[in-house]
Amino acid sequence: MDSGWAGAVGTGMGAFIGLLGGLATTWMNNFLAKPKPDPHDATAKDYLRSVFDADPSGWYSIYGLGNMVGIADTAQMARLLLDVGARGSVNSHVLWGLARSHPLDAGVPASTTDPHDPAP
Repeated sequence: MDSGWAGAVGTGMGAFIGLLGGLATTWMNNFLAKPKPDPHDATAKDYLRSVFDADPSGWYSIYGLGNMVGIADTAQMARLLLDVGARGSVNSHVLWGLARSHPLDAGVPASTTDPHDPAP
């Protein structure tokens, strides 16, 4: 094999190895950058489900529920409540209940009082 072919093959192999290295680096960076699921979330969801199972028709304060599971951040608490099938009250920013027990009526504008919600 003459030096021209050897150089072309070597260049091609080097480019291929460089491409694989770049792809592997990008994949590894993306894989390691993903947030790991918090095992505390699963426990918190179990506690929340047990509260809603005990009284499915009840309305609960997001602060009380957060205190029960040890989460003070209302945004994180709201995400967990949505995950377990709860919805926020139209009439109160604090109260949450099970969506299946407190359905939103179709055709009721969000600016009006929802008959399934507790009084403001």
